[in-house]
Amino acid sequence: MDSLLELHRCRLAELEMYFNTRLEEFSSEYNTEREQVLSQHQQENLCLENMMFSMEKRYADHDSEANRDYHSTRNQIKKQNDENKHAVQFDMEGIMAMLWREMQQILHDHNKATEVKAIETDHLRINDERSLKEINAHKKQILKLQDSITALRFQLSSSQTEDTSDPLRSARDELAQKVQHFRVQLGDAQAARRQQLTKLTVYSSKAAKKLQEIQAKGEKLLRLSEMCHKLETEHEKVLPFDSSSLSAEELSQERDKAAESPPNKLTHLIQDCAPLGIFWQRYNKVHLERLCLKREKLLLDRQNEQLRIYLKQFLDGISVSDDSLLHHQHPLLTVSSPPLQAPAATGRRDQKRYVVQEAANIAQQRL
Repeated sequence: MDSLLELHRCRLAELEMYFNTRLEEFSSEYNTEREQVLSQHQQENLCLENMMFSMEKRYADHDSEANRDYHSTRNQIKKQNDENKHAVQFDMEGIMAMLWREMQQILHDHNKATEVKAIETDHLRINDERSLKEINAHKKQILKLQDSITALRFQLSSSQTEDTSDPLRSARDELAQKVQHFRVQLGDAQAARRQQLTKLTVYSSKAAKKLQEIQAKGEKLLRLSEMCHKLETEHEKVLPFDSSSLSAEELSQERDKAAESPPNKLTHLIQDCAPLGIFWQRYNKVHLERLCLKREKLLLDRQNEQLRIYLKQFLDGISVSDDSLLHHQHPLLTVSSPPLQAPAATGRRDQKRYVVQEAANIAQQRL
């Protein structure tokens, strides 16, 4: 045991020395890279400062040139605006003089026409006063005639109302009863229509939800079928189904029996579900393979348990002594130490590392 401990101490010292050397190498590499990065950063900063100075100078020149162009164009536009203003003012003065002359002529003509219209108006006012007197006289005569007509109508209506009031009253009552009956029927019809509308809305909402569920199930089935198709083996793609255990004669007898049997609801359902036979064949095949794998796993677990028991019995029967440890290499106590060379470590560091994922996790992510 002491020699084994000494061996481990030596190995730990060598590992510590190897770690210190590698640490010094990495620190020296890091320092050199740091100095290179700092020098490159300083050079880039100087380059950026020079670029900023040149760009500022360039933009200052462009700004001064743009200001000069702006002032020159502004003065030119201002001068042109003044010239246009004077020209428009001269034209407007001529137009205003012409309009003033036309207005004076129109006013003179209007005054003449107004004098003629005033004479005609005086003549018409005299005629209007004369006709107004005649109208008033006619109105008085019309009022007298209307009073006499109303008196005669009252006498005539009073003689006829006594004979026609009773049948009119009975007709009015019948009409009121019919209107009330129609109102009741209309209210009942509206309530029935409203109830039907509520039922239709409830049924439509339920149908929409059911269709959404069916659509979700269909999409899930499509995803599962695509995944199953991707996970199929070459043997399943070439030979997807096992051959039937029945002979050709037995299969023909089964078909004849199915054809001779009287049609009923069950046979119709079986015929409707006939396209699902391929699916059930695949499903039963997978189910049988799953059961076989379960049984094989149980057998392997039992064998593993037996092997563990045998190994434990073997280890319990082994007697370990100091002489055997010192002079012979025991297979259960052999220490495998990797080589301490730097190239091996760098080789392990440069090797590619592959990420391994389980198929169950990939299936859950795709679903």
